Amino acid sequence: MGLEERRQLRRRDPLRERQPRQQCHRRSELPQPGVGFALPALAQTKVTNQGVTATEIVLGTHQDLSGPIKVWGVPVLNGMQLGVDDVNAKGGINGRKLRAIYEDDGYVPARSVTAVKKLIDSDKVFALTGTTGSS
Repeated sequence: MGLEERRQLRRRDPLRERQPRQQCHRRSELPQPGVGFALPALAQTKVTNQGVTATEIVLGTHQDLSGPIKVWGVPVLNGMQLGVDDVNAKGGINGRKLRAIYEDDGYVPARSVTAVKKLIDSDKVFALTGTTGSS
């Protein structure tokens, strides 16, 4: 095989072909959600079995049950309980029943912080879900 033939083979080798660089300049060119945007969330995820046993999964939430937006917080809590009851009536998740722990934060930021610390440190919940917005 001569030098010219090797050069031609080299030019046709798909492994040697350079791929164009993908750069994002406009918003419309950003990667699709779920591709790269989940990475920061995954970096903050702590792997634990806290709140998960062979028979149950413990979830926690804090809602305004007594403060200025209790007209929103109470129905949200009722809806969450309906969801938990529905999942449990269908056999749970992989045979594990859900148990929900609810805390009243009264829509007061300091009480929200206390509630979250209690749910994580004392109640040992697996996940916090449906927590109240800006409180």
